[in-house]
Amino acid sequence: RKNNLEDFKNIQANGKIAMKLKNSNSIVGVKLCSDNDDILLSTHEGKCIRTPAAKLRTTKSRSSMGVRGIKLSKKDRIISISILSHTDVTSSEAKAYLKLITANKKNGKEREEIDKTLSEDKSEDIKLSTDRYDEMRAREQFILTITENGYGKRTSSFQFRISNRGGSGIMCITTSPRNGKVLASFPIE
Repeated sequence: RKNNLEDFKNIQANGKIAMKLKNSNSIVGVKLCSDNDDILLSTHEGKCIRTPAAKLRTTKSRSSMGVRGIKLSKKDRIISISILSHTDVTSSEAKAYLKLITANKKNGKEREEIDKTLSEDKSEDIKLSTDRYDEMRAREQFILTITENGYGKRTSSFQFRISNRGGSGIMCITTSPRNGKVLASFPIE
């Protein structure tokens, strides 16, 4: 649920009801965001969904229950909420960027070689200019996901496609007997 910060300006000594909760629901987290941000919800079973904050309507009533963020299976639950900067990137640009980053890390390429690759590559899937590559590199954020058995995965924000709220989400990390379930997921530098 999205509220104006002004709604919590004057809080009495006995507190203020921020949201009505039903059954076994509980609040997982509260974050400050703007309409220029995206919300990333992560689940215990390793799924996540990224939704623009601008697509959520601002709630005026404190007695409302909010809206569905992600469709959960019966045994799943939300474990974290993260705020990411919104970036308008097409799925083909994200794929091209991630492909270039992976190839450059494997080959240990220097900046001049990256520029050369961008200018010479004639393949269909890579269509990034040097300026667009630099812009995406500057805006890239990373999410660290930690599992019960001590495994972690650092994931680029470009791997989380932007979708509408209420969907099933995408797999962020594989939960298995080796990995365990997800304990935490949060942005890192």
